[in-house]
Amino acid sequence: MSRHRLLASLLAIALCGLPASADITNLTQGTTHATIQEAINASVHGDEIVVDPGEYLEHINLLGRQITLRSQDPEDAAIVASTIISGGGGGTVITCTGGETADTHISGFVVTGGASASHAALRIENSGPTVTYCVFEGHSAQEFTGTEYLTVVRSWTGSPTFRHCAFSNNVVEPAPPVDAWSIMLHVYYGSATVDHCCFGGNTSTGNLLARCYGIDVDSADVTISDCDLSSMFAATKDADSGGQALTTGLYVHSDFDSANVVVSRCRVALNAAVGGDSATGWGIWSMVPATELTISDSDIVGNSHQQIFGYPYTDGGGNTISDFLLPPSEPTDPCPEDINGDGVVNQQDLGALLAAYEQNCP
Repeated sequence: MSRHRLLASLLAIALCGLPASADITNLTQGTTHATIQEAINASVHGDEIVVDPGEYLEHINLLGRQITLRSQDPEDAAIVASTIISGGGGGTVITCTGGETADTHISGFVVTGGASASHAALRIENSGPTVTYCVFEGHSAQEFTGTEYLTVVRSWTGSPTFRHCAFSNNVVEPAPPVDAWSIMLHVYYGSATVDHCCFGGNTSTGNLLARCYGIDVDSADVTISDCDLSSMFAATKDADSGGQALTTGLYVHSDFDSANVVVSRCRVALNAAVGGDSATGWGIWSMVPATELTISDSDIVGNSHQQIFGYPYTDGGGNTISDFLLPPSEPTDPCPEDINGDGVVNQQDLGALLAAYEQNCP
């Protein structure tokens, strides 16, 4: 199944009909557990834990274990959509702060119901887990000094890998006079690999300030490939009293160390902002000159205000940068010699050609 079909199926399947109870099995040890955290607690490096479909109201910590935690089939959209780890509307759902490595695999879950300004779905610190085929959706913001902030996933001095993941349907819409700010993936120091992931359908609606970012890279080395960073939206409610609405698919900046970001084969499109005295929808925003940003073979198109804003970047070639969406390509005739269109090239096609010989074409 292609990435796009998988992600579309994940987002379309209703989360209903889930079993009332389910098993969590450590396949390596041959044991079953009542909760995911219990299974993690009893695990050792190299174990594989499989979670049956169901909704698990838990906040889990991987405890530095180099294990595989997965659903029954991470590449099956229906299985993933029905295997849910929910924070129940509060706190961080998954924590990796114990030195987890690339041998710590989290795969095939819907992660939802977190609420945090810093890391609602997944908190990574000094760790580098591998996260695949997960959907991060339905997380909530927390209010701080007059603004509701939401960061869905945050990596601080880590080195995580994300593949075939979706960050979608995360909405921040507080009541006035509170402002709104949301980030889907924040990479702060360290490094990250983001491959075949989809960021879209996330919104922030605030009173005077509203911001919505797909990926925020701060002083980190990040490789982003074959990703879709599109349809982020920010809006201010009080359009008559100034304010700012800003959205971007990718924000690259550096507080202290340099940020080195490589973007290849990505689509960054339809990021938009409305309202206030300043409404800005950027595809990619590069803020500081210390940043090294290389873009190649990517489409940065149709963002509401500017496609790439800020300091110069390195053009690796093969990019399409346009204020307009690309028109659909014309279908290619697989057999132009079949003049009469009957699916066979024969003397009838030759006769049609001779009959039209030297006639003027319209």
